[in-house]
Amino acid sequence: MDENEQAIANFMEDDRELARLCRIDDDAIVLITGGVDDYDIMLFKCDTHEKILQWAVHLSRKNWMTMDLLRAFIQTACGYHGLKTSV
Repeated sequence: MDENEQAIANFMEDDRELARLCRIDDDAIVLITGGVDDYDIMLFKCDTHEKILQWAVHLSRKNWMTMDLLRAFIQTACGYHGLKTSV
């Protein structure tokens, strides 16, 4: 496997891992924290840009939160509700 193929494979593996760590189950976005309990956010509580921003600030204070997982949460919430994510 050449360098470009390896980079693509790594990217795809990272994407699969984020999909495992941040997913929609029933009526909530579930974040896998690596601890005992998952962190569930009800979909109706993150259905606007403003609510998602509030959650992002809140989640950014968690010691288990990473930038990749935070980005996955924002993209998942926006995607589910059909909200624009680009500037």
